[in-house]
Amino acid sequence: MKKSVSAACAAIAAVMMASCGAGNQSTAPYLIGEWNIVSVQGTEVDTTKTEKVPYIGFDRTENRIFGSAGCNNFFAGLQLDTVQSKIAFGMAGSTRMMCPNMEVEDAILATFDKITAYKALENGDVQLSDEGGNPMMVIRKK
Repeated sequence: MKKSVSAACAAIAAVMMASCGAGNQSTAPYLIGEWNIVSVQGTEVDTTKTEKVPYIGFDRTENRIFGSAGCNNFFAGLQLDTVQSKIAFGMAGSTRMMCPNMEVEDAILATFDKITAYKALENGDVQLSDEGGNPMMVIRKK
């Protein structure tokens, strides 16, 4: 009887430890598909000043990103460390159209080489941050 109680306690402890670990898993698996860019360096994106709604898409099979910075389309490589919540983009390329207002576009494209980490926010958005933890971009699932 004592052995079966000990075995039951061990099994319960293992299940509890596994469920605790599940809560600590990275949100990286959710970084797939397309996300609207809602703010850049702390400033909310004003889509009345852009030709298209800015967004970023994550293609985890090809390890690349793609999207629109508001005027031009962009693309880059993607490196994702799901254990440490680190993210990096390869050299970005983009189309080269000129739009009446390039302010949002320029701000978005300027952040790509600064972004090093990500974290899920309580509202479901994801914050992409620089090395010091400063928010570079906040994205929201489409």
